Amino acid sequence: MANPLLWFDHMENQEEKHMDYLSEEEYNRSRMGMSDVFAKVFKCASCLCVIEGLKEGETDEWATWADVVVRPVLVLLSWINHHQNPPSVNQSSRNLLRTIIMAIKLYGSFISTATHRVRAVLAEKVLEYEFINIDMANIQHKKPEFLSRSPFGQVPAFEDGDLKLFESRAITQYIAHTYADKGNDLIFKDPKKMAILMVWMEVESQRYEPVSGKLAWELVLKPMFGMTPDVMIVKENEKKLEELLDVYESRLSESKYLGGDCFTLADLHHLPTMKSLMETQVKKLFDARPHVGAWATEIQSRPAWVKTLTS
Repeated sequence: MANPLLWFDHMENQEEKHMDYLSEEEYNRSRMGMSDVFAKVFKCASCLCVIEGLKEGETDEWATWADVVVRPVLVLLSWINHHQNPPSVNQSSRNLLRTIIMAIKLYGSFISTATHRVRAVLAEKVLEYEFINIDMANIQHKKPEFLSRSPFGQVPAFEDGDLKLFESRAITQYIAHTYADKGNDLIFKDPKKMAILMVWMEVESQRYEPVSGKLAWELVLKPMFGMTPDVMIVKENEKKLEELLDVYESRLSESKYLGGDCFTLADLHHLPTMKSLMETQVKKLFDARPHVGAWATEIQSRPAWVKTLTS
């Protein structure tokens, strides 16, 4: 069956019939549980019969489905199955249709570097998704509902259809592999190149993240919360970061990016904490190394990353 999202641009050019298949009341009711209902209806062998049987005022069993399932989805798919041009729908119905079809959901926080890591990959792959904000100030990430998605109570959590994941780097790898044909390439097909890429992904997670995370906590988050940075911890981790960036300088003198000659997950994974550090005294450690400085400047200027920070 064709993807209904592909018909959106086509609908723009249809006559403005503005068939209001969804009332405001139906719109509000359909916001809850619509994905599960959508899946159940379209697994039904008699789906098309159901579609064509939906009429205003029905009181039988299928009328209940009609109250929850969005009428624009059903009508649109009916038209597609009959190879006809889909009708126009009003804006609220179109927005809801788009939300339902989006199988990807990201549960996170706009202040979370790990959430930014996943959002950056989704932006690079030009994928639409539903973002569910987790109120960490009110400890929502430790509540049973969220723990069912991320058992350690850390954001982000991720869903793609019936697949549920947590841990940001596992999520980014899943997205990069599953949607390899979308947006920008972030991995390699060649196993040897991929092995090198994975080495630098490990360097980021095992060596860069622990040091940069501590510096970001001391120099960015503590002042934000009215706390005083620990000068000794800052000095100790600046030294560790200098040693690490010396290795990066050597690598980047041979290769434009850490994972190879093109931008990959190995580079992208650095962006969230790098953004925080570039607003502190630590920036000078990057700038003091020409290849590291040029690399940091370039990856931070990528359109997908800019979009991540501004949307």
